[in-house]
Amino acid sequence: MNYLNYFPIVVLFLLIDISPQLFAQSNVEEINPISNVQLFKENENIIVNYDVVGLGKRDRLVTKITFDYDGEVVYPSSLSGNGIGKVRPGNDKKIIWNPIADDYELNEDSYLDPIIDAKIRRFGGGRANALWGIIPSIGHKRVNTKDDQTTHFSSTVLAWSLVGSGIASKLISMSIYDKYDNVYESPFHKKLAQPYYNRANNFHKAYIGLLSSGVFIMLAEGVMIYRKGAKNDKALSKFDGNKSKKKRKRKKKRRSKALLLVPQNNGLSFHYSLNF
Repeated sequence: MNYLNYFPIVVLFLLIDISPQLFAQSNVEEINPISNVQLFKENENIIVNYDVVGLGKRDRLVTKITFDYDGEVVYPSSLSGNGIGKVRPGNDKKIIWNPIADDYELNEDSYLDPIIDAKIRRFGGGRANALWGIIPSIGHKRVNTKDDQTTHFSSTVLAWSLVGSGIASKLISMSIYDKYDNVYESPFHKKLAQPYYNRANNFHKAYIGLLSSGVFIMLAEGVMIYRKGAKNDKALSKFDGNKSKKKRKRKKKRRSKALLLVPQNNGLSFHYSLNF
């Protein structure tokens, strides 16, 4: 029994597993991540405080704000604080608006209502989740966002079915081989023992084929999870404006070179200059 015969079945199951993911649609319930909005005045500034709730650690908000000023929509531009633009989940987010800088004079008895427009950007888990490749359904769930909860469940079933069948084949092979040993020690052992040996050998080959196929699927799933996680890490880092470690090292190296003093002689005077 050649274990290579199992690979067409493996490929078929993988195709069945992957194809639905290509047409997956979002089925996530819409949530309002903005809560506990408070408005107050501090010196010449208008302060808007709010909390971001119901989001994961790797989710972000892209926020804009307008004000309803006695029925008139105001589009402020002189804004600051950690609650405008790209916002991380958490409490006590603050938007600071300087109306004077935008040429607005607000009356004390006027109605001013903040309207925060927030769009959710979700980022799946990182490359560290590749360790969950041994349980692909969990690994894929971790690296995909709530908008696309693909689990590759059939891959999990297939992988563990192959591993379980391989272990069962090994146990059967060992059992038959014990019978082979018993018959081999009896008179006329060669002719009677050979069929037991052949059967034990066939089950042993099945064990190798089934087990290696199951492990292959788990490794393939781990690679897929790692690549997806690495892509998520890169996207999140880019969104947050963080530079990669390699870029930081290159920049640090350039700075260290800039601090070196290089002697130069132009024939008339001897001077030092910074080498950038």
